[in-house]
Amino acid sequence: KNIPDGGYIMLLDFMEAIGQLTLEEMNFVDNTGFTENGGLGIRIPAIDKLIFKNCNFIRTYNSGKHGGVFSVPISNPIGRDTGILFDNCYFEDNRVNENYCGGAIYINEIFESFEIDSCRFINSINNVAKVGGAIYIGNKLENTVSITNTNFTNIDALDNINDNGCAIFIQKGITCDIDVQRCIFLDCGTKGCVICTNCQTFLFKNSTTIVLQYANLI
Repeated sequence: KNIPDGGYIMLLDFMEAIGQLTLEEMNFVDNTGFTENGGLGIRIPAIDKLIFKNCNFIRTYNSGKHGGVFSVPISNPIGRDTGILFDNCYFEDNRVNENYCGGAIYINEIFESFEIDSCRFINSINNVAKVGGAIYIGNKLENTVSITNTNFTNIDALDNINDNGCAIFIQKGITCDIDVQRCIFLDCGTKGCVICTNCQTFLFKNSTTIVLQYANLI
């Protein structure tokens, strides 16, 4: 809690490879990061499966890179054979500098899998990222991204353009499938669109979308 700007909050290293790492019931509150890869400042070596379970990320801010909570850019340090899961996590008022993307999550690398299940993204502040107010998905991914049973409330993006992706931004040129099922979007943006998708296959199923402001859905 209350970690100042700069450095890593958590640096994990292991003498030998491990199969799965679960970070459970951890609270990250009022932290500011500025690391070379973005995100909150948690560095983890290559593993088979990384799970965040029942974690809370509240008022985290990355002042100089993408991803207010979690970021994996090109040439990521985690490893291309890694599966990543956010399970029943809570994200509130996460943001980045106005020139960067992904208010909470930024991913732009190849993974074995990337899943968000039963999570909540909720903001009481505006303009939390240039595009992708909650999630930014870059065009380097090759395997399916799954977002299920997740609620997005009052999420928006800074760019005043039609394809800003107030809640979710999916970059042009991506070839993997994006699967969004049983999700709720409530008051996500007053301009642009709630979801900006340029992917090859986009499955939007059993989702209840409630837009009470002025942004388009997709």
